[in-house]
Amino acid sequence: MFVIVRIRLYTKVTCRAKRGSRRHVWQALLWSLLGICSVSFLGSPLYNRVAANSCTRLSPCQKFGYSEAIFVGRMMGGSEPVSQQVVDGAVISRETGTTRFSVEEVFKGSPSPVQMVEMPRFVLTCGGSRVDYSLIRGERYLVFARRSEDQSVSGYGALVSEAGEDLEFLRSLPAAGTGGTLSGRLYGSVPEAAITGIAIEVRGAGKSATVITDKSGRFEFRGLPEGLYSLSASLRSPFCVKSRASDLNVVDRACTDVDLHVGLMNSLEGRVVDVNGRSGRVTVVLKPLDDEGGEHVSVSTEDGYFGFDSMEEGSYVLLVKQQTSDGEAPFYYPGVKEKDLALVIEVKPTTQRDLGEFVLPAELTFRTIEGALFYADGRPASNVTAVAYPGGEFPIETHSDADGRFLMRCLSGLPYRLTVFGSGEPRRVWQSEPFIPSIERDTKDLKVVLKLVPPPTR
Repeated sequence: MFVIVRIRLYTKVTCRAKRGSRRHVWQALLWSLLGICSVSFLGSPLYNRVAANSCTRLSPCQKFGYSEAIFVGRMMGGSEPVSQQVVDGAVISRETGTTRFSVEEVFKGSPSPVQMVEMPRFVLTCGGSRVDYSLIRGERYLVFARRSEDQSVSGYGALVSEAGEDLEFLRSLPAAGTGGTLSGRLYGSVPEAAITGIAIEVRGAGKSATVITDKSGRFEFRGLPEGLYSLSASLRSPFCVKSRASDLNVVDRACTDVDLHVGLMNSLEGRVVDVNGRSGRVTVVLKPLDDEGGEHVSVSTEDGYFGFDSMEEGSYVLLVKQQTSDGEAPFYYPGVKEKDLALVIEVKPTTQRDLGEFVLPAELTFRTIEGALFYADGRPASNVTAVAYPGGEFPIETHSDADGRFLMRCLSGLPYRLTVFGSGEPRRVWQSEPFIPSIERDTKDLKVVLKLVPPPTR
């Protein structure tokens, strides 16, 4: 039997607002942070994107939209040697890391005559395997680049001899100001279930227009002025668009593709608090009463709010999983440890229900951790983002100041290990030893030492 688990990072909105939750964002974020899919820029990849369990090669016009600079340049050398070969008496040197390019032809942006670009050490194939990525010194490359969060320029390069499709698009670009394209597909409970004959309306940048989905469920708007847009679909109750359909960025002469997922407009929401009235991030599970079918998973906000939508009609119980010395133990809404005593939640296609507060057991309390981050050599880890991955839970972020000091709210009884990810390639990772927040009191002046994690073996 196949079990479907639907995971949701809760953003207290419902289907009625025509805005969906950010499903699969946590997966893309983790892959990017871990350096596995190194050609992606935290959700804006230039080569392949991984979403909804599929890997799709971006079209030339999508790459144009995602990139801030595009140019042809000769590779003059990288900071990290990968290999050397002698072929017909000539030395072929493959390198990566901080890579210098002598810029010859510019299609977008304003690169320097000699442009430095951070190149990945590995890339993730659509089959999920990790392969070496390097460039040949002296060869000409078509480079797609953009500025990362730390202001360094990261990118991806393809040999000019292998970039014919992209170069043909770039060298035949229409004049600036002709507008961009916003297209996508409307589908049902599974991506294969296209929904045809539905009116899709676009609004934004002082413009609105309507088209009808074709037999494949696809729609397309051309000539849109650059700016942010929203989409809506003329669906009848109890159906609505569940995926993100607002703040869609359209770039002049580029194309933006977005899939619209249609689901039921039902929703459940509530708030997790501990016995002291505190709240925080915790994983909440909505499980079919008969254990048949898929679970729904919601990660609460820092304020404790959680929510579910697009649920199949049926009977459910709500729970969190408590870590014990014997493993995981469920704790059920509205505050019991036995499933037989749990409140049965009936869900219909149009159910809209606020469950109120879900009070956790005394063993699970939210505690504040204050302390300072240090590297192994004694230096404070200044102005970094640290991510905690408690067992079975979603990550919690905290940010250090100039002295390495941080503050975060954790759930007692769970082990936390702080991780800091560096920039560049190969991506360096530092981790602390695990610590467990106290049930009785908050923790102050905690000293957390970060140790460099050895790179994975190839």
